[in-house]
Amino acid sequence: MIINKAFSTDDEPKSLKIDSGVTINIGSNVVVEPGVVIGYDSIQKPREPYKSVVNIGDNTIIRSGSIIYVGVTIGNNCMINHNVILRENTVIGDYTTIGDFTKCEGNTVIGSHTSIWTHSHLTAFMTIGDHVFIGPMFLTLNDPLMGYHRSVIQNLREVDSKFDICGPRIDDGVRIGGGVIVMPHVAIESNAVIGAGAVVTKDVEAGDIIVSSVAGQVRGNVYQTVPEDYGFNNTDCHGVGRHFGFIEPDIQDGLEDAE
Repeated sequence: MIINKAFSTDDEPKSLKIDSGVTINIGSNVVVEPGVVIGYDSIQKPREPYKSVVNIGDNTIIRSGSIIYVGVTIGNNCMINHNVILRENTVIGDYTTIGDFTKCEGNTVIGSHTSIWTHSHLTAFMTIGDHVFIGPMFLTLNDPLMGYHRSVIQNLREVDSKFDICGPRIDDGVRIGGGVIVMPHVAIESNAVIGAGAVVTKDVEAGDIIVSSVAGQVRGNVYQTVPEDYGFNNTDCHGVGRHFGFIEPDIQDGLEDAE
C-alpha cells in the first residue's frame, strides 16, 4: 500500500487488507506521511518465512519515503524517520527511533527505548537490546565469507559453523559512536561503550570501553586457498581456486598487533 496522502488514525486503531492479501494493523494516534509504502511484498528470495501482516503500534510516526515490508512489527510511540527501509520479519519495541536513510535487512529484533541514528545498516539476523544508543553511519555484517560462488560457500558452512550467517548481538544499555563497524558473530554485552570509528572484530564484555580501530599496515598476501581438509578441489570454480579471506598466520599476528 502506497500512502499518497498523510493520514492519522486518531483515537481508533484500524485494520486494513490490501489487494495483495497483506493485513495492516494500525494502532491509535498513528501518523503516516505521504510517500510511505506499507506491506511491500515483492520479495524474490525471502531469507525466512514471513506472515503477510504488518503491525504498527499506538502513537507511532512514519515519515515520508519509508518502506515497510510484510512481516514487520513496530511498537508503540516509535519514530521511523525519512527513507527508512524495514525488511521482512523486523521487530521493533516501544519508544524506539530509527534515523533517516537507515536500512534493516530483516529477521532482526530491535528493543525498546533505543535510538539508531541516520545512514545506518542493520544486517539480517542480528539483535539489538533495550536502551541502546547507536550513532550515525553504523555498519554491521553477518557473513564471514566473501565470495560469489554461493554453492561452494554453502558447502563450507555445512562443515564448520563459524562460517554461518549470523549478525552481531548488541545487549541492553550499549552505547556506540558514529561510524562503528561490527563484524559477524560478535557479541557486545550490556552497558559496553564503543568509541566512534572502531572496528569491532571480537566479543566485548559487559561494561568495557572500546576505542580506536584495528586498522594498521600489514604485509603479505591476505588470501589463502581453502584448506584441503575441507574436501574441496582448488582447481574448481573455473580453475581459479577459491579465495575466501583465510588469513595467513603472520598476517593475523599483524592484525592483533594493530589492536
